[in-house]
Amino acid sequence: MMMKLAKHICYLFIVSLSWSVLASDRPPQRLALIIGNASYAFSPLKNPLRDAYAVNDALQSIGFTTALLKNASMNEIVNAVEDFYADTAENDIRLFYYAGHAIQINGKNYLIPIHADLKSQNNIEEETYNIDQLMAAMNQENVSQTNIVILDACRNNPFLEEVTAQSGNSRSIDRGLRLVQSGLASIKAPPGTFVAYATEPGMVAEDGEGSNGTYTKHLLKHIRKPRTSIEDLFKLVRKGVMEETDFRQVPWEHSSLYGDIFFVSPTVEAAEKKAWQQALDDATVAAYKAFLAQYPQGLFYEQAEVKLEELLAAEKAKKSRRAFPGF
Repeated sequence: MMMKLAKHICYLFIVSLSWSVLASDRPPQRLALIIGNASYAFSPLKNPLRDAYAVNDALQSIGFTTALLKNASMNEIVNAVEDFYADTAENDIRLFYYAGHAIQINGKNYLIPIHADLKSQNNIEEETYNIDQLMAAMNQENVSQTNIVILDACRNNPFLEEVTAQSGNSRSIDRGLRLVQSGLASIKAPPGTFVAYATEPGMVAEDGEGSNGTYTKHLLKHIRKPRTSIEDLFKLVRKGVMEETDFRQVPWEHSSLYGDIFFVSPTVEAAEKKAWQQALDDATVAAYKAFLAQYPQGLFYEQAEVKLEELLAAEKAKKSRRAFPGF
């Protein structure tokens, strides 16, 4: 049976960064839970899995231990979130990323799992993951907690277009579904929170022409910048998105953070710089390949790719001269 959705479906990318002060003997950790949902029965998505993989690689390159879920069901999302926030220690960094369909109704936002059957407003509440559950799963007992939520790229609802095309009009659609509003709603989050939207709340964002969504592409471009606070990083993201879309899409943020937050830690930056210098000193194909394998989306991956291509081109030219002496 064809699913009936309401007016706008959103492609949502959420990042949640959490510092909690809890009694624990283990050292602080940088952890990420990444979910990419794309294979929906109606209106499958192009970018979420590619975005999820790219974000996964980028976060690993700057010191995060990651867990990646692909095409997650409702139970998988619920269990993964609960497990992820169940054991936090002092100064843990917790990052939650979601790419896939989402919907706003009555001012609340819902992630849409794979196989969700949305026929009415009641179905939405039963079949989707309310973002309020994500907020509740985070420890909120200590004022030192920091949460960062990033919502990426709300698209027009293709399900409604298909239903309307077959029915001749949208009046046959459940009244509750027609309450769905454009874009996503502002999130009620605790103090010490940073919320970033791909565009203003209630507006629709662009999908982009490349292998990543417009917003995600610019986030990936800047997420590995050293010594860049999260506020400055998202200013760079906003500037890039606005320029690419001719100001049709203007990313938006709200912050109640207590201090500076950096994606790239000084320790990770120092380790990669040391590895990069060693690769430069060796200046071999093997050295650059090893560096790229260790830091596939690191601070110097573009330079490493250029150096590797130069060496491979030189080796190819050398073999050609040996094969055809005198030319």
